[in-house]
Amino acid sequence: MKYVYLTFLLIAFPLALNSQSFTGTVRNAKTQESLPNVNVYYSGSSTGTITDFDGNFVLPALEHDQKIIVYSLMGFETLTMSNPMNSSIGVIELTESIGELPAVYLDPDPWSREKKEAYFKEQFLGNTAVADRCEILNMEDIRLQFIPSIDKMVAYCPVPIKVVNKDLGYLVHLELSEFEISFRKVDLKKLPEEIATNPRIEKRTHVMESSLYVATTYFEELKEKRPGMRKRKRHRKRAFKRSDVKFFQTIIADEFAEANYKLYHKGKPVKYDKQIRVVPKEGYYEVIFREMSYQVVDGEGYQSNIQIDNHRLYITKFGTVMNYRDFRWGGFISRLKVSGMLPLEYVPNP
Repeated sequence: MKYVYLTFLLIAFPLALNSQSFTGTVRNAKTQESLPNVNVYYSGSSTGTITDFDGNFVLPALEHDQKIIVYSLMGFETLTMSNPMNSSIGVIELTESIGELPAVYLDPDPWSREKKEAYFKEQFLGNTAVADRCEILNMEDIRLQFIPSIDKMVAYCPVPIKVVNKDLGYLVHLELSEFEISFRKVDLKKLPEEIATNPRIEKRTHVMESSLYVATTYFEELKEKRPGMRKRKRHRKRAFKRSDVKFFQTIIADEFAEANYKLYHKGKPVKYDKQIRVVPKEGYYEVIFREMSYQVVDGEGYQSNIQIDNHRLYITKFGTVMNYRDFRWGGFISRLKVSGMLPLEYVPNP
């Protein structure tokens, strides 16, 4: 069986625990003027603040201190800071953005906006019932382009993408730094003659092979009263149980069997302790896989496929993968995307 591997990514790598809050000032790099109303937050979390009139901010401590701090303001390039060493960050300078696509392609784009939006929503929001109920509030800000010469569709957005996930009760702000879908051309000559010669049948010229996106995220609790908090908590607990974060947390905690996961290689059941070895490192875990591909079945019977390029993944204690380009998900987990995301500080109730 041939698997289509779909990768969904999130820049959110906690590097160290620290209960301190952070202070600083944000300025315009060109004019040195103070910048008010800059969004300052921990990537992947629901903890953040904005700068005051003089550009000053105090970023509250995060219990599971996520050491990627994001600075975002419309009209300026988004800045990320990894693992600040001191509680006083000092002066942060933001550069005014040009607002152009990051790359220029001369190929004419033969695809309609409607077709590209359909692909984008499926590979960004996900392909589940929950994803179908999510809404992108500013779809008109997202620029989409299909590039025939390289068989890829790319996306760019000069402002944060805002996604309403009513099932989980979040308004998610995503700063998209990379998005692409790779396709394979279809040989139309191999189509049956009755299809190839029928003008009423739309011929698929490309088949999707993989997708990838990289983004920083900030979660905001929805103000709507429905669904109620009790239902939100139930939905969040369910989403966490089915997530890749839960899977990787289970591996590094050596609780694979207790969590009712089952592991298969080439369709045959294999023993977890004979296939995966966890080596604790300073601030992360090195996870070594005997094989490069597995099928994973969770406690509810959902099947996913994982492909590891170099037998090794480097995983934080929060379950995020640091070398995210070295593996791909297929199957159930690959369908979750943004619709299944939770803040890093989320901890399910017993």
